[in-house]
Amino acid sequence: MITIRPIAHVIGMSLLVSIFSSCKEEETQLERLRREEDEKITKYLSDKSISATKDASGIYYEVLEENPQGETVRTNDIISVFYDIKTLEGKQLEKTTDSLAPVRFLHDYKSVIPLGLDYAVHLMKTGERFRFYIPSTLAYGDYKADDFDANSIFIMELEVAGVQTIDERYNEEMKELREYLDAKAVTDKEELSSGLIYNQTLQGTGTQPTSMSRVKIHYECRYLDSTLVDKTNPSQPVSIDLNGGYIVKGLKEGILKMKEGGKATFVMPSKLAFGGSIQVFPSSVRDELVQDQILLTRILPFSPLLYNVELVDTN
Repeated sequence: MITIRPIAHVIGMSLLVSIFSSCKEEETQLERLRREEDEKITKYLSDKSISATKDASGIYYEVLEENPQGETVRTNDIISVFYDIKTLEGKQLEKTTDSLAPVRFLHDYKSVIPLGLDYAVHLMKTGERFRFYIPSTLAYGDYKADDFDANSIFIMELEVAGVQTIDERYNEEMKELREYLDAKAVTDKEELSSGLIYNQTLQGTGTQPTSMSRVKIHYECRYLDSTLVDKTNPSQPVSIDLNGGYIVKGLKEGILKMKEGGKATFVMPSKLAFGGSIQVFPSSVRDELVQDQILLTRILPFSPLLYNVELVDTN
């Protein structure tokens, strides 16, 4: 049985090719799966009398709405989309509408699942609407989720609502942060050159940590709409080594300004948090991928964050 884990797709099909080329039998299995899925898609299109074009990547697409004057999608752009996703068998998985905020992801092969969507969006311009047929080899492979089976082929209707550079998105996020703090009437704040906005809520009297310190903190992390993302157990602060391992950049910068016993709120743009973390379609599978340790975080791409932090101990 062929095994194509989603994480392999995240790091790129080039790695998959190198893995399978090392074993002739495995390469044959992959080729057979591609052929069988291609046959399923072409039969579906034929049965429905649909005229679709096959891309070199292996996806098929229909152009539903063209916009020749639209902005071209480029690699490393941040793409905002509306979408409708279902399985080839017709099971509806998820749908967004223009009454909601569009969903963002970085146009980069490491930044979106299904991987086929990265190939797909490269064909589009802003204001255009396409329908894509994405084989499982460019999606979730043999990963089985609550909402879809292993080796599922997806039909995805996509509308590109907007395109931004990373700098443009950063400036937009900073505007959002300032407006959020103004709306909350937060006046005692310090905006650092990095983009972190620091608000001390309780002056600490103990030791101030250095970049070599190990600290214990309580925290809660929220989106700007107040949705809770993560928090510590009230009876068990988390230990963080400021000199090693993984730590959110903005969290570390804020902790370094505190003293033991103090409390503060850090408001930060995504570049100081989780940046262009991997976007997942359908979004309903995100928690499953985190639970299965295929994704590292539940945080959505390009999300400004708010941390409420208490510095419990420093050593």
